[in-house]
Amino acid sequence: MSLEDTLRAREGNGRAYVFDRGVLGNRSKHQFQLSISQTFKAGWGYGYILGTSNRYWNKRKPQLEYQLGYSNNYKQLNYNVAFSQSRNHFGVKNNAIYVTLSYTFGSGKNRPYLSQTINIDRSNGNTFSSSLSGSLGEDYAYNYNIGINHQSRNNTSGISISNSYTSSLARIGGSWSRSNSGSEQWSGNISGGLVVHPKGVSLTPELGETFAIIHAKGATGAKINGTSANKIDYFGNGIVPYVDPYNVNYVGINPESLSNEVELSATEQRVIPRANNAILVNFATQIGQVAFFDLSNIDEDFPPIGTEVFNESGESVGVVAQGGRIYSRGLKERGKLHLSWGEKRCEFSYDLRIKSASESSYPLILPVVCKFD
Repeated sequence: MSLEDTLRAREGNGRAYVFDRGVLGNRSKHQFQLSISQTFKAGWGYGYILGTSNRYWNKRKPQLEYQLGYSNNYKQLNYNVAFSQSRNHFGVKNNAIYVTLSYTFGSGKNRPYLSQTINIDRSNGNTFSSSLSGSLGEDYAYNYNIGINHQSRNNTSGISISNSYTSSLARIGGSWSRSNSGSEQWSGNISGGLVVHPKGVSLTPELGETFAIIHAKGATGAKINGTSANKIDYFGNGIVPYVDPYNVNYVGINPESLSNEVELSATEQRVIPRANNAILVNFATQIGQVAFFDLSNIDEDFPPIGTEVFNESGESVGVVAQGGRIYSRGLKERGKLHLSWGEKRCEFSYDLRIKSASESSYPLILPVVCKFD
């Protein structure tokens, strides 16, 4: 054999090695997948069939797997049963049965959730796992999970506990696990974001690439709509961690969580941010105690709705509402107010330290005598 023939033979053997055992040999030649699902009539759940066929370059037989499953629920119990059969490229067959049960306790907002999974696998051994999870707090701020597991093939068992707390500033979490072999693990973490902006510095438990900054003076503690725990901080700032770029987003503050002494000119604003940018959204606020005055000496000829009410400095501090009741905000504790309609003008004194019903009554409603000029 000549040198040229020897080199060609070596080159050919190298190519064959690469094809049979190298990169090409482990690559999938083609794959076929089948997925069929059917929802039955109400109360009968649904079933599904999944099938997969993989053929590799250096294998004569394909790798096959299919699964039949059925899912349904009864009251607060959800269940799923599935049978799986697989056959590798050597023709070795394996059967497995999967059973998953989950049950929700109670009917409240923070209901515990129990989940159990049983896998009966002829080749890989049987496994069993169970977990109890749930959340606590009005905003689901505290989350917990307790789990146990067992694997028959290696006779291994373990227990794990994890929990997390999400505040308006950061997310704090921790976990612990231990196995029957004696190994034990502890972990803890804290995550969040810090934003420096024209109105100050804000902390947030999560932060996306495109987000919004809210400024609402005096609205400390108010909840931000569309977030799990974010609130307006002491300086009147808050973060909406995720907004969609180049789309209409509605950024708002929940008025129910506002202090009684703060009023928003609007509870929601529409914004269209750019990608990978922060957008500042200002909310105008009025700060001060709300008080209502009933004109006790006027029975029929009430001032028209919308008539403005002025203080001693001539500043507009209120307006006449239905039935002659005067709505006002931001008054001094004591003073005089006056209003005019048509040819009439009257004036009355007030003292906000006098409660109409009890010390904790809100809003404050005071009867007054309006003296005509």
